[in-house]
Amino acid sequence: MNISELLARNARKFPNKIALMDGAVSLSYREVDDTVNRLASSLASLGIKRGDKVVLYMPNVREFVYAYFAVLRLGAIIVPINARLTAQEVQYIMDHSEAKAVIAHDWIYQELASLVHKVDVIWVKTGEAIEGWRSLSQLIASGDSSPIVCPLSEEDETTILYTSGTTGKPKGVLFTARNIFAVATMMALETKMDKH
Repeated sequence: MNISELLARNARKFPNKIALMDGAVSLSYREVDDTVNRLASSLASLGIKRGDKVVLYMPNVREFVYAYFAVLRLGAIIVPINARLTAQEVQYIMDHSEAKAVIAHDWIYQELASLVHKVDVIWVKTGEAIEGWRSLSQLIASGDSSPIVCPLSEEDETTILYTSGTTGKPKGVLFTARNIFAVATMMALETKMDKH
């Protein structure tokens, strides 16, 4: 079992149950899974594949969820970073992680403007496409909704989290799917989350 397959399984078992709420928007498991498949197929057409690193530079919004699961669905590795980092800090993480793509939010993408023509990666942002940036919504709209089976197992690497770097440069900590399951389970228990 892997994290991406959990979403796909819930889309099959509970297609109409609410999976995600973002403000006034409620989305079912089927809707989220469909969006994830569409985005994953478009990212694959851009060359994102198993083992590639993709930086997520976003606040806590639904597009983060789409991007997170779409990257994992391809067997690529998520590098989620703090949405308050500066361009210099982001570039360090991109270089250190050997990122192949960056997915940013429209609210903060301009922080990375100085890097777009300087760093050779795939640049994607929410909102409209502009010079150097592809549009996340256009990638979703043009993607194929056919199911994509995630190739990852619990032992496979899925995520690189960067430390705060208080005593030097941030260090990338590599997590497997099992590590992420363990943290998610602990959080669910501690916060008393359940199906209601």
